[in-house]
Amino acid sequence: LVPEFLEKRRRWDKTSRLRRRDKIAVYEKERKERDSVFKLKIQIRKSVRAALKRRGLDKSQLAEEIVGCSLDYLQRHLRMTYLIRYGEEWDGVSPVHIDHIKPLANAKTEDEVYELCRYTNLQLLRPEDNLAKHDSNEPDSWEQYIE
Repeated sequence: LVPEFLEKRRRWDKTSRLRRRDKIAVYEKERKERDSVFKLKIQIRKSVRAALKRRGLDKSQLAEEIVGCSLDYLQRHLRMTYLIRYGEEWDGVSPVHIDHIKPLANAKTEDEVYELCRYTNLQLLRPEDNLAKHDSNEPDSWEQYIE
């Protein structure tokens, strides 16, 4: 492709994105309120991107590739972790955090970040439990109960 065309396309993409930013934000907010899978996708993408960025790395894979399963399956898995931990199903409304059982703070390399973002290392926790846990590993992990 012609370099002049590519540069013109990049400028147009940037200005177009800026023009649509407010509409996109409103759309995403409304959709997250009614579509829990969409909300989960956004949360996972942001979490993985932030974890990599803190280490100076770029996200080069899709969220589904990174977590190792479809996002529909991930949602079912996370709901099961909530049920196992709290003895009740998550209502889909009360606030929860997606927690890494083995904290991302333990990762030293790009491969370790990707490994710690796998669905088998994720669980749903109530915000107060996640904040109390901070970056520590849990000795009484529910992992042993999950197939």
